[in-house]
Amino acid sequence: MNIFHGKITQKGGDLIFSGPCAINLGKRFNYEGKETVVHLGIRPEDMQILKSSGADSIPGKVNLVEPIGSDTLINVEVAEGVSCKIREAALYQIVEGDNVNIKIPPEKVHLFDDDGIRIPSKEV
Repeated sequence: MNIFHGKITQKGGDLIFSGPCAINLGKRFNYEGKETVVHLGIRPEDMQILKSSGADSIPGKVNLVEPIGSDTLINVEVAEGVSCKIREAALYQIVEGDNVNIKIPPEKVHLFDDDGIRIPSKEV
């Protein structure tokens, strides 16, 4: 799992994660505003590499491409010293040094407080 460290703020009823990247989490979490320091987790298979930039895309640079049988793990640096792994199909065409845009779907995100306790989602 990829873990990003950051803070949570509220804006217009939505929760906003700010860390090495900014993600609008909407109203998905039962967050009462007690903790501002959080850890955002997302699995490599839940992230996407986009062909072009978009409003919610995060720019990054590919620094490692690792073929592992039926899949390829792609390591993308999204901020200085902060990288994440993305899992794509084995035939995915990408090389080290490529500039890419990634998407983190808010519905796939997991949040944890500073003690590592999961912040519950409103979804069942």
